[in-house]
Amino acid sequence: MRLDLRLAVPVATAWATISAATVLRADGAALCLVVLAVTLCAVMSAWALRRHPRLFASLLMIAVAGGATLLLAVRWSSVPLTPDDPPERCEVEARLNAGNPLPVTVDVAASECDGDPGPIGEALMLEAELNPQELGFGTRFTADCSTWLFEGTWMLECTDAVVLERPTHAVLSAAWRGEFQQATAWLPGDGGALLAGLAIGDTSRTDDDLQKAMLDAGLSHLTAVSGANCAIVTGAGFAAAAALGARRGVRVIVAAATLVLFAVLVTPEPSVVRASLMAGIALLGLLRGEPRGALPLIALAVFAALFINPQLALTVGFVLSVLATTGLVVHSAPLGAWLSKWLPTPLALAIAVPAAAQLWCLPMLITLDNGVQPLSVLWNLAAAPAAPIVTVVGLVACIAAQFSGIIGGLIAAIAWPAAAWIGALARLSETLPSVQVPWPGGWIGAVLSAVLVAGALIMLRRQRLGSAVVAAACCLGLLSATVPQVVQWSALRDWRIVQCDVGQGHATLFRAAGQTVLIDTGPDPEALRECLATTHVDRIDALLLTHFDHDHSGAAEAVAGLTSTVVHGPTDADAAEQLHILAQHGVEAVEVEQGQRIDVGPIGIDVLWPPPESDAGNEGSLVLALHADADGVAELIVLGDIGERQQRRLKGSLPPAHAMLAAHHCSRDQDAALYAEVAPPVVLVGVGENTYGHPTPSCLSLIEAADSAALRTDLLGTIAIMADGTVWSERRAN
Repeated sequence: MRLDLRLAVPVATAWATISAATVLRADGAALCLVVLAVTLCAVMSAWALRRHPRLFASLLMIAVAGGATLLLAVRWSSVPLTPDDPPERCEVEARLNAGNPLPVTVDVAASECDGDPGPIGEALMLEAELNPQELGFGTRFTADCSTWLFEGTWMLECTDAVVLERPTHAVLSAAWRGEFQQATAWLPGDGGALLAGLAIGDTSRTDDDLQKAMLDAGLSHLTAVSGANCAIVTGAGFAAAAALGARRGVRVIVAAATLVLFAVLVTPEPSVVRASLMAGIALLGLLRGEPRGALPLIALAVFAALFINPQLALTVGFVLSVLATTGLVVHSAPLGAWLSKWLPTPLALAIAVPAAAQLWCLPMLITLDNGVQPLSVLWNLAAAPAAPIVTVVGLVACIAAQFSGIIGGLIAAIAWPAAAWIGALARLSETLPSVQVPWPGGWIGAVLSAVLVAGALIMLRRQRLGSAVVAAACCLGLLSATVPQVVQWSALRDWRIVQCDVGQGHATLFRAAGQTVLIDTGPDPEALRECLATTHVDRIDALLLTHFDHDHSGAAEAVAGLTSTVVHGPTDADAAEQLHILAQHGVEAVEVEQGQRIDVGPIGIDVLWPPPESDAGNEGSLVLALHADADGVAELIVLGDIGERQQRRLKGSLPPAHAMLAAHHCSRDQDAALYAEVAPPVVLVGVGENTYGHPTPSCLSLIEAADSAALRTDLLGTIAIMADGTVWSERRAN
């Protein structure tokens, strides 16, 4: 049966145009060019595909591989925007538009502010002193919030939050989840911990170690509710009714009821509702008896969603919902027919539905990690048969647990081996080295991945398995041959200062006349090693540790073999343990205090803080001024994690500088006068995903007030200031 693409093609063109407009912020003329280019490419591709499908697919796959390789060498420089106005304190009454985790969107119904910012309406809440279990969709609460406008969107950082009302579905969902957790509490190990997450998205029993193992193995998406989960649940309900001999109409009703139950169970926040609606469209196609004829319905739904909210164009959850639904209606039937050659028809259909959805989501899932991990592909293939079993059987067990905990627990035990298998795969991945083939990040990488998968499907559809294998081998060969060379070409060389992207932490490189010092290491050894490889650093002449918090010194042992000297400030028991480990590698420790100077070749390092007899910790962080010339201007000032009180005591003692590191990841505890006094052109902010609200709007505001540019690693990745003063960054800010 031929696919009806008459509506899908123009909607896809509109989607691409909206995405381009969002990313490029293009003006009218540029948008017209984008529309014209996309339309011409679509028409020409359709013509080439119809006339020479195999040649088209082969050339397309090789071209994409080459284009991906070139994109790996591209680096963007950008300065993020700071808040439009200083924050105000407001008492707000609001309702959550999504569930945990933070940040979440809220509708502010009423507010009383120190100033008069006007009606707030919809806002993004970045921080809230609420139990994560209280952050359910539809929850109404009051809170004392710091409020500011950022790029046209209201932002909230809230404290003293009090829940006023929890919606009925949230109370019901919490009760159901609680019964399910009690019924499965006896199931041991990782299988028991993962069961609720894989079945209903409840990860409360999954500890940090297991979550990290799942993330490293590329399996974390299995515990997040998305369009793929809704497709699996919908398909399972449809397949179960079919296995019982029900007619098509009854099958669709059963599938719809299963989907509604699942949506309530996982809380019907907007992302789940969107995924459920897309799965419902697939059900309409099945009801008509023409699964592939559901494509126009999907296209119509996408058009309506983008018309109402164009920002959905670049929302990962929306894209996954569309992909999963399209895969369900396009490939579940042929895949089920192919599997039925070896399996009973009900079992073949049960496997085909989630497999088709997962296949279509694969390019996006790969791209979310900014690379292709060959072992991750293997882990996902190995987990593929188990994931639908846990989802479907776990949902049945959850329903049964509401009537009998014993019966629910026994049914859950059927799914436990599959959950334990997935957990074992994640644990096994920890014992093997991590290998990642570079791939362009973001939406460009997603499109390239999708084109490669589509090219392979075209060849396989034409029953040219050998051609598909050869083309795939050519692509892999091209990538393996050119990526190392491109990475070598694009690696940083003529840099002076590098702020490494090590997540929520600090690691900064400074170089002058062939001498290199590393200020702090960050918490992640792998991220630090990657930064050193990018900058071609294989020798560190001195390691400077501002203090011994894990986010500043946690990866010190990873560079112990590259240096012979570590310079540090006040110590405590934890510091002594870290220094002992470094000493075992032959690293000599040198303690310094305010007023001392250290010379590392041509690099002069003035110690400006702490005073003698200071205690270890944030207040005792080293404050350093690094010089490479005798002109009195520091190349870099390092503030460690000192707060406003210590910064005020430094007033008048800091030299002017070309760059400065924001104190304490740009927390609230800052002295605006110090930043204004130094007024560096660039302030580097080492920050990653965190629950502290870093960088805070107040800190970004005072950096802007000092006429400095705030360059953040959470937006730009690794950042370098070159010898000629230009700025390089690993990626472009969104």
